[in-house]
Amino acid sequence: IYRIRWKIEHCFKQLKSNGFDLEAMNIKGKAKQNLMFAIVIFTYVLSVLEGLKNYRKIAFKKYSNGTVSKAISVFRNGVDKIVILTSSLQKFFKYILRRFQKIEKAYYYSVLLNV
Repeated sequence: IYRIRWKIEHCFKQLKSNGFDLEAMNIKGKAKQNLMFAIVIFTYVLSVLEGLKNYRKIAFKKYSNGTVSKAISVFRNGVDKIVILTSSLQKFFKYILRRFQKIEKAYYYSVLLNV
């Protein structure tokens, strides 16, 4: 249970301060806040999915106490890739459409295999 909770805490950290700085947006109105939160969560999930694609290739960082970890997080790796891939709104929409088409194909083939 703690591992699941830690993942949620990590997500909130990215939303609040490290990645999206959600608190600084100062959005008024419950409906607008909910919409912005949904958009940011969607973007967070996309970032993590994109970051996981080639995460094994990320270099390791060694600390003075001898511990070793990845140089950047899955989230940061994904955000950096998405920023490069989507330099305009048009490119962002094309990226989103490609992602959904891949998901749709995977679902379609899994349904066919289970018939």
